[in-house]
Amino acid sequence: NITTLYHKYINNKFFLKLKENDGADLVINNIQVNDFKSILNFFPNMLSKKITKVFKYIESGEINTANFIDLYKTKKTKFLFSFKNIKMMKKDDKFVVNNLSGNSAGNFERGFLKVKSPDLGVTHPKLSDKQQPFDVKALINYQFKKNNLYLNTKDLSLNNLLRLNINASFNRGKLNFRATSSGEVESLKETFKKYNIKNINNDDLVLSGKYYIDVRGKNYLKKKNLYGVFEISKIGIYDKNSKLSLTNLNTRVNFNGSHLISEKTKFYFQKNKFDLIINTDILEGKTKYFIQANGKVGAQLIKDFLKIKDQDIIRGESFSKIRIYFTPKHLFNKINFNLISDLKGVSIDIIGPLRKSIDERKLLNVTYSYNKTGNNKIRVFFEKYKMLVALKKNVWNLDVDSPYLRGNINWPINNSKENYVVAKLQYLNMNKFNYFSKPNELPYLDLASKQVKVGNLHLDNVEVLTVPTKNSLIFERFIFNNVYLSMSGTGEWSYNNKKTETFFDAKFESDNLGRALKSLGYHGLIHKGKIKSQLVGAWDGSPDKFKFSNFDGNLTINSNNGEVLQVTKETKTIGQLLGLFSISALPKRLSLDFSDFFSTGLKYDDMVGELSFKAGKADTKKLILKGTFGEIRLTGKTDLITETYDQTLLFIPDLSSTSLITGAVVGGPVGAVAAIFYDKFLKEIGEKALGIDTQKLAAIEYSVTGPWEKPEVKVTESFKPILN
Repeated sequence: NITTLYHKYINNKFFLKLKENDGADLVINNIQVNDFKSILNFFPNMLSKKITKVFKYIESGEINTANFIDLYKTKKTKFLFSFKNIKMMKKDDKFVVNNLSGNSAGNFERGFLKVKSPDLGVTHPKLSDKQQPFDVKALINYQFKKNNLYLNTKDLSLNNLLRLNINASFNRGKLNFRATSSGEVESLKETFKKYNIKNINNDDLVLSGKYYIDVRGKNYLKKKNLYGVFEISKIGIYDKNSKLSLTNLNTRVNFNGSHLISEKTKFYFQKNKFDLIINTDILEGKTKYFIQANGKVGAQLIKDFLKIKDQDIIRGESFSKIRIYFTPKHLFNKINFNLISDLKGVSIDIIGPLRKSIDERKLLNVTYSYNKTGNNKIRVFFEKYKMLVALKKNVWNLDVDSPYLRGNINWPINNSKENYVVAKLQYLNMNKFNYFSKPNELPYLDLASKQVKVGNLHLDNVEVLTVPTKNSLIFERFIFNNVYLSMSGTGEWSYNNKKTETFFDAKFESDNLGRALKSLGYHGLIHKGKIKSQLVGAWDGSPDKFKFSNFDGNLTINSNNGEVLQVTKETKTIGQLLGLFSISALPKRLSLDFSDFFSTGLKYDDMVGELSFKAGKADTKKLILKGTFGEIRLTGKTDLITETYDQTLLFIPDLSSTSLITGAVVGGPVGAVAAIFYDKFLKEIGEKALGIDTQKLAAIEYSVTGPWEKPEVKVTESFKPILN
């Protein structure tokens, strides 16, 4: 029993035999490595120096059943021992080996080292940040001959999967070696998986085929140069998750230092034939490897990768160039992928500018950088579209930049009422995104956009919430808020009997109707004015096919404190539709000067309207304007297809200026005399003396007929008796 600086020994056995002029024998039952190093100090000869070099990098562990015969005589020394839990460390390289166990026998000319370490631990920056477990079995034979150390091993086994054969020689600091290995490719994957080598750990990956590798080093400790060959045959790779497959790959890669080059070969990717070559670029001292493959990429590959279920969206196949780049420094850490194709031979049937026919050429450029940090986004350039794409938790995240759409879209692989497509956009041009499909094929969508262009209209702060049903798309919310006009509505786009129809119920509101109409492209129709309006009805086709000429429904208007201006060329359409053309033209029909009532337009205090639309006709149930001028009432129909009027307009002047009505009916000098007669006689005398009810003489009736471009407006009844 003895206690040292490193260990407390109990019932240990130590035997030393000194033989006169014939060396010494040493037998130890158990000893710690550090204590063994101390014992070597008792043998100050060449032998102890050799053993000290062997133990230079050994930090700890134990030696058992050690037998050393003739220690003083180097050429005659024999040994037999076992070792357990040896820890080796090379601090400058941060290389650490733990739990090395086995046994050794021989002398200083020849012998063997048998390693059997089921839980060997290795730490090295090129493997991983953490210690990696290895199950190692090896029989290493050695021989010293003319100052050369020769080593060889057969079937060095790593976890019973990867087997290596190694031959090496060492002389005066020069290390030459050759290592070969062959077997099934699947064993490489299992090795990577078990030892977690730089992120290669994929249970969805199925590998098949065979490999052979021959690695050599000449004066390796000085030159640090490896050369050799790597061969693979009948390789098959299948990803269960993406359904991607690569088959029948056979190639030979030669390498020398950091330079790789392969023979040109062929393989099949998703049953399409590709040619392949591996090569090296060295620019400004930096090495980059690239794998180049050319072949046809089919529609099914794209649908499988993007997880598209609709088989009709993408069809055909197109010639593509695929490049994969990586560097020795970032192998398994960062890999760059690039695909370029003009998509000739592929048809795409989706929204707007993304649609293409099978014969069109549209450039597609896809780049992908795999990074172990996890920030792995796909860059897609398609015509004028730039997209950053990433798949996170079964949701495609798209950052889009183009002249037609800018913003972020989150598109779940499984779109449902629990998983909406969420779009937060800066700009959307709906004119470029017409969609000729059934409404129920569109997604559950929650869209918000700062600006949307529809036709010639620019809408701000738009919100849309859609829900697809069996035969329709329901708009649960459709809102926009321009500076001077806001709208909130609901609707449904339905499909029945091979016919589509859109129903909508929308409410509009504005504190400045004139500016609101100007923002919608109708400048100079109304000045100022507040309005509340509602549009309820349906039309054939999709929501973007709305026109009043195919609209069946009702429009109500409630406006105040505005002014109907002279209808211009730009505002004629909407002016004709509402009958405001007739109203704004009324001052021209009055032959006297009433500038106090009609200057640039017709000021009103209140305007109330009810219009119904059916079969291409607008029926003005009523359109009433009230102001200081009196009252104007418009009724009748407008044919929106033939663009003609059939309307009646009643003008009821304010009785405080009844000269207006006389001038409106008679006109000229005669009208002036009539005006005096009406003012002085009828109003002051007749009303009191004769009992004449001037209230019933206040209306003039006009008929408005004929084409929109040149309607005929004429008086049909003067002094029409009507209750004011």
